[in-house]
Amino acid sequence: MKTQYIYFLLFSFLTLQLTGQGWRQTYNFPSNSYRVYSLAQHPDGGYLAATSASLTTSFNAAILKTTAEGDSVWLKSYPGGNGIFIAENTDGTFSFVTDEYVNVIDTEGEVVSTAAIPETDNFDFLFTANQAVASTGNGDLLLGGHNNTGHAMITRLNPAGQEIWTRTFPHPNEEEVHALAEDEAGNIYLGLQSTPPGEQFSTRIVLKVDSDGNTLWRTELPNDGNASDTPDGIVVMNGTEGIIIVGSGVPQISRLSTDGNLLWSDALSSSYSPSSIVEDQEGNFTITGVQVSNGIYRNDIFLLNLDENGNHNWEHTYTRLEFEGGDAILPTVDAGFLIGGNTVSQDFSSGSMFLMKTDAFGNLFTNQVSGQVFLDLNNNCQKEDTEPTLPNTGLTLTKPGFESIAITDTAGRFTMQADTGAFNLTPFFNSPYYASECPMDALAFSGFFDTLSIDVPATPVVYCPLLQVNLSTPFLRRCFSNTYTVDYCNIGTASAGNVHVEITLDPFLELQEASIPFEELSPGRYKFDVENLDIGQCGRFNMTVLVSCEAELGQSHCTEAHIFPDDLCLPPVPGYSGAFLELEALCLDTTAFFRIQNTGDGDMAAPLEYIVIEDAVLLQQETYDLTQGQETLLTFPANGSTYYFNTPQEPGAPGADFLSAVLEGCGTNSDGGFSTGFVNIFPQSDSDPWLDIDCRENIGSFDPNDIQVFPKGYGPEGQVEPGTTLEYLIRFQNTGTDTAFTVEILNPFPPELNLSTLQPLGSSHDYKLTVLEDNLLSFRFDNILLPDSTTNLEASQGYVRYRAEHREELPLGTTIENDAAIYFDFNEPIFTNTALTTIDENFILVNMEEIYVPGLSLNAYPNPFTDFLNISFDGLSGNTVQILIYNTEGKLVRQLEQPFAPVVTLRPGAMPNGQYALQVWVDQKLTAAGTIINH
Repeated sequence: MKTQYIYFLLFSFLTLQLTGQGWRQTYNFPSNSYRVYSLAQHPDGGYLAATSASLTTSFNAAILKTTAEGDSVWLKSYPGGNGIFIAENTDGTFSFVTDEYVNVIDTEGEVVSTAAIPETDNFDFLFTANQAVASTGNGDLLLGGHNNTGHAMITRLNPAGQEIWTRTFPHPNEEEVHALAEDEAGNIYLGLQSTPPGEQFSTRIVLKVDSDGNTLWRTELPNDGNASDTPDGIVVMNGTEGIIIVGSGVPQISRLSTDGNLLWSDALSSSYSPSSIVEDQEGNFTITGVQVSNGIYRNDIFLLNLDENGNHNWEHTYTRLEFEGGDAILPTVDAGFLIGGNTVSQDFSSGSMFLMKTDAFGNLFTNQVSGQVFLDLNNNCQKEDTEPTLPNTGLTLTKPGFESIAITDTAGRFTMQADTGAFNLTPFFNSPYYASECPMDALAFSGFFDTLSIDVPATPVVYCPLLQVNLSTPFLRRCFSNTYTVDYCNIGTASAGNVHVEITLDPFLELQEASIPFEELSPGRYKFDVENLDIGQCGRFNMTVLVSCEAELGQSHCTEAHIFPDDLCLPPVPGYSGAFLELEALCLDTTAFFRIQNTGDGDMAAPLEYIVIEDAVLLQQETYDLTQGQETLLTFPANGSTYYFNTPQEPGAPGADFLSAVLEGCGTNSDGGFSTGFVNIFPQSDSDPWLDIDCRENIGSFDPNDIQVFPKGYGPEGQVEPGTTLEYLIRFQNTGTDTAFTVEILNPFPPELNLSTLQPLGSSHDYKLTVLEDNLLSFRFDNILLPDSTTNLEASQGYVRYRAEHREELPLGTTIENDAAIYFDFNEPIFTNTALTTIDENFILVNMEEIYVPGLSLNAYPNPFTDFLNISFDGLSGNTVQILIYNTEGKLVRQLEQPFAPVVTLRPGAMPNGQYALQVWVDQKLTAAGTIINH
């Protein structure tokens, strides 16, 4: 006689969630849960999803109809609060079970009949809404629940909802039905949650009854007494050979014979919290639910496929920033899976329902491209054993409507998933010495489950080393020791010898120790020997500095890292004049100096313009023209202001395309102090790979988990000019009570930034960077062993930095918002602030030299102005305002008079470029005067 078996899955207590692959569609409509309770295949190849929605004035059960690709066709509501179960009937209609009614609908969702579920109105039958519904072989419906005295109940209805029979199963324990299934013989299996009187935790019970509801046997499954075990779904193996139950509690899979005997029981990963299970066409079982991701507190979705003996065939975890809730899984006619559920933002402020389609192995795309990026030193477009691979190199795989991005690992390898069709694979290099010159044919996938392996060559532009250095620290705390990390690499095409890094510390920083030997060259200037660097070789060292207690709180400290040799081997740009500009800033006694010198081999081709900003106000804007060896010196009073100087480099000159310098704390103001907070408003001229300037404001107390953008931009909106490269610093600290073993930062890459320009910079610890779905960046620090802050304050901190450019087509006024979620082991995520940047022009305020009304704040902008000039008043009201503009000869050239308003706009019309005097009169009284510039 053939032995028959039953399978059970025993699971941990968590909110049940899931996801899948193939395609993903999100549906936004008002809902009280966003849940997908049940799924069904539509005869046209599309799908039906049972949910709830507010299509009128209240929430009702609803069905969403989609195409086979997940596009919404219709959403209709029905009697009842939640849509629980949907199944196709033999006549082509569908039975749609809600928490109160059974609705029979046609394929267009129109109601054929509606019947109330018996005894739910007087609570004699309490319907368990999750998985306690099943359809039988003849189309009947099985509904499980319990009565108001705590006894498990089951009712059998015909497809139209008419009662056939109802059975109650008295027991001393409080019990309710959470799972139902029928075998081919018509026997019914009930998964019960059973709680003994006075006990805190429940156990799982399997009850087998015949087709009329008569009890055949009852079996209690193992329980360790420390969890409430709840079976929430049943699948019968091959119709007769066993069942699998999914639920909450201790994650475990058990196999029982059809006589109710437990044959074996195996634990699943403790990180799993399954929610649903289905049997596929191969007789295997696919489980879906929530996984606490590899030591990280996050609701990631998993699919786990098992054979009949509980052996793992395959599994997938799908990472997204949101909390993903999965409620139903459906085997599809093409042997794949459809998964439905909900997605909720991390702050629970918004949510939506989603559907996801996978193939038979849980893949979104079955095709795969893998390979490595290498430096093609012999220019034959083929990988040789001696040719180095290139880490941190980005690639895009594209076709119309599809884009996938990957970044090579430390071995230069990458893997990308792909759909069918023809694709272009494009590398984007982080070195000007690399080019993509080898022909690359389009990658074509005509079918499924194909893998293409390709080596991507980087053609050397020149054969020369190119050294890169990055200097970073999480923060500088006054009167405390702080750690800088210096990362360096050879991103050139030849090995480099006699490599060393020179560090120039801010005068208020004192070097205490370093992880490698160093030599003091002069006060505050140190040399760190690195010796030799092969192509692609990188390294790191740390140094500890003490921030002087004599520094003012909030004062900026600028430290410079310069790696040598720093030769640039690229050929000159055609038409380059040979001029090369160098800038020096110096504070001496009562004067702030800026010196521009032409140290090149030729005269400047044409005059260039410089600007000087005092604090946040434009102070001076002039042109200059230097012959070879000539210099110009600018002086300003050392009055405690922060001076920022900026000028373009000679067009075509090697290296950075602009020069900048900043002086803070030069002299004192009338209060005996100096201005702070202005140093990082504007960009530093450190885009040359061999140079990095890190300017930080020292702090007292701090928020240890945040994101910062450099430059921070002008004003509260963080205004920067188009073309400004943005650097982001994400800081974290273990403020818990024990060592953190894993830290992961999930950072949604802003869509306004160009991902192909992403360049990882320094970090406190080694990490793995992965680009996940929807351009979600994952910075994962495995085995970081980060001590808690009470044990070791300094070592409890970490950070990661990267650089990116914004997309070229962004209109003025575009805002770029960037934030992150930081995960420490199994703890809830810590959400950072949002770093805000606005792309804009002409936002610098005009300097209003004279204010004649006490308490008045008056600003004139943009600066320079072309078509219009805004005058804003704060702290003043009046009836009329008059604006007068004079040229440098004192002649009145423009006049505006109008009723007073908080912001007055002047459109002066055509005026020669240059400097003008501005007077502002309110109610015929001179209020302010200053200088403006027409450009």
